[in-house]
Amino acid sequence: MERVHLHRWHGNRAGARRTAEDDVELLVNNAGINGYGPFAETDTALLEKVIAVNVVALTRLARAAVPGMLARGRGAVVNVASTLAFAGSLPPDPLPVRAVYGGTKGYVVTFSRTLAAELEGAPVRVQVLCPGLTATEFHLTQGQDPVAGDVARVHDDGGMPVEDVVAASLKALETGEVVCVPGLVDGEAVDRIAAAEFGLRSSSTNTLAPRYQYPAQQ
Repeated sequence: MERVHLHRWHGNRAGARRTAEDDVELLVNNAGINGYGPFAETDTALLEKVIAVNVVALTRLARAAVPGMLARGRGAVVNVASTLAFAGSLPPDPLPVRAVYGGTKGYVVTFSRTLAAELEGAPVRVQVLCPGLTATEFHLTQGQDPVAGDVARVHDDGGMPVEDVVAASLKALETGEVVCVPGLVDGEAVDRIAAAEFGLRSSSTNTLAPRYQYPAQQ
């Protein structure tokens, strides 16, 4: 079995062709850049790069890999998101300024969960891995430039060791968890998100909610 990492290919055509080959049974879409900074002040080109890496490349490589996996009757796709995907209502400080990054990781969560539901019963597993702060160099750059080799690879605030994040993902693949949050003790929290979504989805009716009605409509 060969594992193909997105950070090696960045979602280009050669990478997509390689990902579609017969020896790929596990695709780990783990590349990402953050583009942290105030939305109104961050360079537009950088924000577009965040979307290209975090969303477009991830989707392209998953699309390249899944058909072959289905045909061979085995395979798995792990898409790496972040706990920041669940922090849309939380302001910066101590969290980073992250509107576009958070949006891309929200896409990764929804895309992965929806694809997993689409493939339920098929021999291909889909997981979205949502680590919190991890002990890597990720937070040391916005994504415009790589971190120099002599720079400390661990964020000042520490974080979960990479080995533990990987171990959680592999265990979740074994147990069939679609949403893997390595530090989450209350595993039922994910089920509560699904229940809340069901409640929101049930509002798809032809009747306007009372709080949105003007007096003449009531």
